[in-house]
Amino acid sequence: LSQKEFEMTAAINEANRTIANSDSDIQKTAQYGRTLTNGLQRIMELSGIGRDKILVDVGHGMGNIPIQAAYTGLVKEARGIELVSSRHLIAEQMLQCLEEERLQIFLKAWPNKAINSVGDVRLRHGKLEDPAHRSFLVGVDLAIVNNAHGVFAERAQMKLKNKRGSGRNFVVDDYVAGLFAAMKPGSVMFTFWSIDSRLGPSRSEANALRRKHKLSDKDSDDASFYECEEFDLNKKGESMVSWGSLSTVQTIFKYTRLRQKGRKEAMFLCCNPGCENAQKSIALQAERILEPTIEKRKLPDGKTIDVREEGKLIVGRCPCGVDMQTSHRRSRRGGKIEI
Repeated sequence: LSQKEFEMTAAINEANRTIANSDSDIQKTAQYGRTLTNGLQRIMELSGIGRDKILVDVGHGMGNIPIQAAYTGLVKEARGIELVSSRHLIAEQMLQCLEEERLQIFLKAWPNKAINSVGDVRLRHGKLEDPAHRSFLVGVDLAIVNNAHGVFAERAQMKLKNKRGSGRNFVVDDYVAGLFAAMKPGSVMFTFWSIDSRLGPSRSEANALRRKHKLSDKDSDDASFYECEEFDLNKKGESMVSWGSLSTVQTIFKYTRLRQKGRKEAMFLCCNPGCENAQKSIALQAERILEPTIEKRKLPDGKTIDVREEGKLIVGRCPCGVDMQTSHRRSRRGGKIEI
């Protein structure tokens, strides 16, 4: 089977319709889509990340991005995490077969030479919001998240609402935003769907809002922890992804985690003119860990058990109650920002 034919099998696309309860009892679907080899090459060029860095692919599918990145020398280590167990198993098998073939070819061609090395590939099966995977996902220089067309937002069809606190209905993109906030300054995340509404205003936007509302007459590094740029992935009409058509322009979003002087954690300033925190320029921590929950999980043998889900990481709001995620709107095209 060709890769395209293989991607049509149930092992890959069954989760497009429904996810096995053993993989997730909250998320109902996980749409499959693959970034092509030239698409990854374009992302690497835009990232500015060097070959001595670490990459992670959030939702690695069949493992194409981590394997390509490691085996072509784009990074020293390529990681991946995949929710759907059948996709992850295929990725592990592909990696094993490729490594066996690589060693056979090398030993046949150069029997008296030391085996050349390629970058490390580390793949995991699990949920990106699981705290057990947090250090694995945030301890990188570059994260790639294929959340195109809202598949990590409302299209993920999360079953339950978070009824604690504000009662927000958290989706996968909320957890992606939390991971980005926890990444080290200088790191980069590319997404195929905007997560602005999960992150709040960028630094330039927050500073503009604060000047507008006379909260400050000068810019502050504490205003926000990131900036974002938009790019056309297939600017010349090339096929860069496995979905859509050549006439469809695929926009990608580059989020850069900014340094904030004297800060270890990501911080932000409230932009609500009626908020005391905003008026006093009190910096607030962006990372917020939700309270643990008890969730039902169905085992392969049909039994249902209660599983304690430890606190998931999101980007928080100011206690004043004004939603920093939706208090602004933007249009980056042409450099215009509307506030």
